[in-house]
Amino acid sequence: MLNGYPVELLEAIFYYLPISDLVETAKVNRRLNAVIGNKNNRSGKRLSGKNRVSIFVHFYDNLYRNNSSHGMYFTHVAELRHLELNDPNIWRPKMLFITTCCNRHNSLTSNYQEVLDNVWHPITDEEFFRLNLEDIPNNNELGLDGIEQGFWSKAAAIQRLKRMLFYLFMDYGVVSSISITNITNETWNMLCDIFENHHMVRCKPSINLTEIPKDIDKFFSSPLFLKGIDTLGIFDSEHDVPYYELCAHPKVQTAQNLQLRKGIGITDVSLPRLKCNTLYAKFPKMSKDGLKIFLKAIHDKRQGSVRSYLFDMGKFIDLYDIACLLPESSTKFVSDKEMDLVNKFNEQFVIRLSDSCCELAIKSVRSSVTVQNDLNSSLRALAL
Repeated sequence: MLNGYPVELLEAIFYYLPISDLVETAKVNRRLNAVIGNKNNRSGKRLSGKNRVSIFVHFYDNLYRNNSSHGMYFTHVAELRHLELNDPNIWRPKMLFITTCCNRHNSLTSNYQEVLDNVWHPITDEEFFRLNLEDIPNNNELGLDGIEQGFWSKAAAIQRLKRMLFYLFMDYGVVSSISITNITNETWNMLCDIFENHHMVRCKPSINLTEIPKDIDKFFSSPLFLKGIDTLGIFDSEHDVPYYELCAHPKVQTAQNLQLRKGIGITDVSLPRLKCNTLYAKFPKMSKDGLKIFLKAIHDKRQGSVRSYLFDMGKFIDLYDIACLLPESSTKFVSDKEMDLVNKFNEQFVIRLSDSCCELAIKSVRSSVTVQNDLNSSLRALAL
């Protein structure tokens, strides 16, 4: 049936198909294969995999409040930036989404819409993504490196953001990395359906949360996390009692990098299961017994791929007190702020204190034995 459609209509239809469906459709006959594989249209760009893009989304939720005691003003609610990896020398502008300060002022009227359009001239997605940084008039004088667009509500701003994300997903095709920062539960609820309706992200995302998700299982079931997580940051300062369920989730345990602020707890069971390369955790109320749990887990259990821990204790730490928590034969002092540690599995670590003696850094070190074993394995593989 598709054979009778004109090429222009076929290109419009294929624009909305995911990669897997495009591959199967291209096998039907030569005509469809030629239309889908044409690198001048979007389906061909996506199939070729040559157009790769990094996406950065940042939210300003800390400025968005429902305060009834102030006059109306406009403020940034989000920004979108993308980098074309095939040609990193081309700098693209970012999109700055501006909206009213709170829900009290978002009752749109036609007159107010005209004001928005006069102050922030509307620009289409196609026009925006064709711009280079030097195309923005007076960007140096204004100190801007982007285009501002005004909206009468946060919901309208995020709806436009999702539309632009969809354009990036479908026009560039291969999203090599995506980073979303400073996101609240409210914002995630507005944004998440773009990933559920369009399974187009095939990379490990980096995400920074200002609140612990209300439903952790539902949150990490999003197709955004299908391939895992590159970096996960939690900066929820509202929880004084440690919240342990987060680090017990399999998606969190396989994240490559973790940044956990006050409010997130890690048990001696979940700690050795973490597969991250770096772990930063802030525990201003951690007791000596809590620190002992961490050190015992490092000493008694294989750490695998974990490379670096950084614990901000928020108080003075004595390295000699820490050494007392470990078997004497496993530690060796280098200075009063540095010592070596070897665990039961011959994994080597360096433990250092910061100049303020409030931060404890524990980093794994590849031993010469491990390096030699890796070298021998490589030589055997070459011989085969």
